[in-house]
Amino acid sequence: MAYSTTVGRHRTREVAIGDRVVGGDQPILVQSMTTTNTFDVDATVAQIHALEEAGCELIRVTVPKKEDVEACQAIRSRTWWGSGWGGRRVSA
Repeated sequence: MAYSTTVGRHRTREVAIGDRVVGGDQPILVQSMTTTNTFDVDATVAQIHALEEAGCELIRVTVPKKEDVEACQAIRSRTWWGSGWGGRRVSA
């Protein structure tokens, strides 16, 4: 049975994230956040890749401690962010 209820969108302002824009009248992006300890680079990178494979378009990573900042550099170099595109990954 299909539902006939339509939920209206709350009016928000647009915000650019890389080459993507969220908010306003932009399409809704599938997004998630990693649940690993950010300093565990291997686990965080594996979770990022799994989220990409699942169709996630925006992945957030927390940086709660100073040691996590250094891990972000390693994470970036092992994901599409480090590819030099500076935005959305382009499929081959």
